[in-house]
Amino acid sequence: VASPTPTSPRRVAVVGAGIGGLALARALQTLDTGVEEVAVFDRRSELKPGVGGGIQINGGAAVLARLGLGEQMKASALPVRRILSRKSGGFELLDIDVESLVSAEPALVAPDGTPQAFSIMRDALQRILADSLPVGTVRLGQRLESLREDDAGVELLFEGGAAERFDLVVGADGLSSRVREHVA
Repeated sequence: VASPTPTSPRRVAVVGAGIGGLALARALQTLDTGVEEVAVFDRRSELKPGVGGGIQINGGAAVLARLGLGEQMKASALPVRRILSRKSGGFELLDIDVESLVSAEPALVAPDGTPQAFSIMRDALQRILADSLPVGTVRLGQRLESLREDDAGVELLFEGGAAERFDLVVGADGLSSRVREHVA
């Protein structure tokens, strides 16, 4: 992360409250970036529990720890030590000693020597990230209609007519991204 400069964006909008958008918002608020305000917008009216499957986090565990969320993540996750896959008849398709592989990379080992490889449910990680942000940062039920960029920044226009201006807008709104339509 670069040190803030006089031209660093002060107000940042993140469109999309998935794991990527929420993690970025946490990083901008936690690390020395010069960003003063972050707002996360999502078209959904709620972060739905039970949506999405389990995901494996290796290098991401070190990032979450740096963002101050390592303990919360560990409390909701299971350590991954080995991945073993067999066909129904018992034939071994895959056997990965995750613990040894992760242990060989110093950046993926906690100060106490524990390999940082975990499996966590997507909705649990999303909730940890959302709950780590100050109240009012995540703004649900905000469907982006369009955006307009000029020399003063970027204006977001939402369904219903609301508008808000930011120095920088980040699209983390997935496959059907409204932000992507405006990126040259």
